[in-house]
Amino acid sequence: LNCPVEWYQPVLATEFQTLKDIRDISLKSLDIARSKNIIRSSLEAVADIETNSEGICDLIQSVFTTDCGSNYTFSDFLIVSEASVNNRSPMNEECTAETREVEYKGQVCDVTIVVRPAVKFKCPRCWKYTSENVEELCGRCRTVFGNGNLNS
Repeated sequence: LNCPVEWYQPVLATEFQTLKDIRDISLKSLDIARSKNIIRSSLEAVADIETNSEGICDLIQSVFTTDCGSNYTFSDFLIVSEASVNNRSPMNEECTAETREVEYKGQVCDVTIVVRPAVKFKCPRCWKYTSENVEELCGRCRTVFGNGNLNS
């Protein structure tokens, strides 16, 4: 990518590379879940990221907050319905896990992504499995439509 030298920010480039590495682990775990017929599409999944690095946790939290007005979430970045960081989920036959080493700020850290089927219902607007009831909008889409009903 050719851009003016003054635009290049090495810290930002390093941070984004770390996020891309995490996304690659997630995509691999999603592929394994698909091949085992645990999920059919990535939006049917929930991703739980586990890491031994406080720095990676802080990075994810700092990039994917809504303080800057963006609605782009970590789950959007991973293309799953929901994502959490360091929320240990119990492993069972309906889960897949992928662990790799990720370099961040000169340290090699372990990152494990556990993919499991979403337990909520599919939102008819955004297709994420985050709705509390069948054929009702999820909380995010309800804020767009106001009352949570597509027909009114």
